[in-house]
Amino acid sequence: MFKILYFLKTIFMFTVFYPSTIIIDFTIEKKKEYVSKVQSTILSVLNCNLYRISENKVNHSKNIIYFSNHRSWADFFIDNVVTEYCTKFISRIEVAYVLPLYVYIYGYLIFDVMILFKRSKTSISDFEKLIKYNQFNNKSGNDILVYPEGTRRSGLDYACDLKKGLIYYAYKENCPIQFIISKNKEKFLNEKRLTAEKNVNIYVHYSRVYYPDVTKYKTIQEFYEFINHEWKTTFHTVYEADHESKKHEYEKIDVTKMHDNNYYVNQTLVNTIRFILISTTTTAFAMISFSILNYINGS
Repeated sequence: MFKILYFLKTIFMFTVFYPSTIIIDFTIEKKKEYVSKVQSTILSVLNCNLYRISENKVNHSKNIIYFSNHRSWADFFIDNVVTEYCTKFISRIEVAYVLPLYVYIYGYLIFDVMILFKRSKTSISDFEKLIKYNQFNNKSGNDILVYPEGTRRSGLDYACDLKKGLIYYAYKENCPIQFIISKNKEKFLNEKRLTAEKNVNIYVHYSRVYYPDVTKYKTIQEFYEFINHEWKTTFHTVYEADHESKKHEYEKIDVTKMHDNNYYVNQTLVNTIRFILISTTTTAFAMISFSILNYINGS
């Protein structure tokens, strides 16, 4: 029971308390400053450290698509940090029903780090149009990040075949791809086991950038098979190594570092959210105080 309560408290702090208290900070004017402060605070509270284990670093080529391994809800906290706050997640709209404040209000409406879609009602053509629209109407300096395995693979430390959709799209639209594979994300936060751990070290591997060169890859299937093979090779390289014993050899990732921090929040929208939060909190506090006073006077 204690484990479940601790997990629920952690989720509340991560998705409601920290985002809501930090948004009251009137000195923050830019989108990435806010997101950086929230995410870095979360990592600091649990003393979670990130280490780069590859020679390559995150790449910010135009219209790049990041491919990351899908482990747990921790992905949505870690993967924005490792791209220097240049992530735009693709998520089913059902996630917004579970975490409406964090995903829809903050992630989608205010800070533009989410693309929401209905899986069963979105055709391949419409999905590709959605991706292209977000790439060419970039209002936050963020690039697409996808989980090409297609499902969470917590505890499965071997690679699987990738879904074809975004690989095909990258080939057709000439978008570069970079893998960002991180080990231990599910130790940090695991919704299946209902655990949240402190003092977790996460090891991050950045691949080289893959370009869909049509002179080299004659068909879309040929490019898919190449990317699929490279992913499996890279995944096994990351997960078969003992990184903990070599931690001192790796570069620690600066979790506050932002790339292209030039996008301002919509002040009207943010001030509206602030007003609602302050009004709701004040009302709740007044009602609780009134109830306590009535109880004391009654007794």
